[in-house]
Amino acid sequence: MSIDPIQLTEDLHRWEAAWDSRLVRWVSVNRDEQPDFTRMIEHTTSLLRLVVNLIKDPHLVETDRQKLFEVALYVLNADDRIPESQLGVVGLVDDAIFMAGTLNDMVGLYSPQIRINWIGEGEILDIIEHIYENRDSYLAYMPSKPESDREADEDESSV
Repeated sequence: MSIDPIQLTEDLHRWEAAWDSRLVRWVSVNRDEQPDFTRMIEHTTSLLRLVVNLIKDPHLVETDRQKLFEVALYVLNADDRIPESQLGVVGLVDDAIFMAGTLNDMVGLYSPQIRINWIGEGEILDIIEHIYENRDSYLAYMPSKPESDREADEDESSV
């Protein structure tokens, strides 16, 4: 599958438009209940932007750009392994873990490019490592959909 950077950027913008306000609402309600999990969810948008920026970075070899493209396609699919189409914001946990895992594998080769392309808050290499190291505890949070996420979903469906 060939990478179309223009289409990928458009898909990213659509994804952000669909998720940004939901993420802000969800984070504001859940920050105190699960602060570490909430911070990880908060990073999802910036991690996806980083993945898309790295796909366009000419310093990465084609095979690594292709791996990142496959990660981006997975994240942009709302019906993935832990489907946000059914679970809402909490369904983004696998997306953040998948991105962090892939980026973690690339840190040795591309840490300068990862830092340059990061537009989020915080030290990206620490964020990647933290999400990757805590992936099991994040997945353990998954069994039930938080009430606040259901409320956000219901609010959107009534619009």
